[in-house]
Amino acid sequence: YIQTKFTPGIAQDACPDGPWDPETCMFDKAADLATQVKQSATTSLVHLRVPKLDSLVLHEMRQSWEDLKIIWRALEDVHTEGKTASIGVSHAHDPEMFRRLLDFAKIKPSFVQNPIFAINGWDRDIRLICKEHGIVYQAYSLNHEENDFVYHTREVLEIAQRLKKTPQQVIVAFIHRLGLLPLVGPQDRIKMAHAFTAAKYLPAQLTEQDVDVLENLEFSPFDRKESIDFTVTNKLETDVYVAWQHPDHSHERRFKGKYVLPERE
Repeated sequence: YIQTKFTPGIAQDACPDGPWDPETCMFDKAADLATQVKQSATTSLVHLRVPKLDSLVLHEMRQSWEDLKIIWRALEDVHTEGKTASIGVSHAHDPEMFRRLLDFAKIKPSFVQNPIFAINGWDRDIRLICKEHGIVYQAYSLNHEENDFVYHTREVLEIAQRLKKTPQQVIVAFIHRLGLLPLVGPQDRIKMAHAFTAAKYLPAQLTEQDVDVLENLEFSPFDRKESIDFTVTNKLETDVYVAWQHPDHSHERRFKGKYVLPERE
């Protein structure tokens, strides 16, 4: 199964100025947006050496409404031309904008590919829209640091112990029980086997109570509105630099793009 993406703007910094070279750039950065979509699809077919894609996804649905309409119509054209069997979006974080796209679309998205976190109810708003419209939700980032707490909660550990599985397997199975498609990509063969086993055999072993508990996990290590005071004493001969970890999928990053720098007070 071959799924690839069209990423608007990627050529601006990655591709040199001058004539477009499809060997090194997915599309001509000087072309109009609709043309870029179609060039990207054609280039993918050449690079992947296949006559047709199984899925072509818009990477990061963060555009203005006018640009999004242009991109989606172009994706529909690619689908109609037989170059891809389905089309979809990723990083659809705005429920209102997502519903607007669904109303506009002549060909509905088959997939939504989003990072998923327990802290926002496992992306409840978007996944419920997907369920309503029969759209497959591809869930990734299960092992992102913002989900680290999940694997240490009493609830998850108790379920894992009862089923004699790892906490990670429990969450993969839970995501499957929600009707979502978990995307996992461990390089370790044993971990990959564990993930396959969890997705295929474990969902049926979770009870309805298990699913309800896992769906409503909530945790905050501290009130995010509170400040934290600390003192660093430097006894070294060099300067000490303190780095504050900012959530990777903050509001700014989710709605304005992954290259937005964290806000600093």
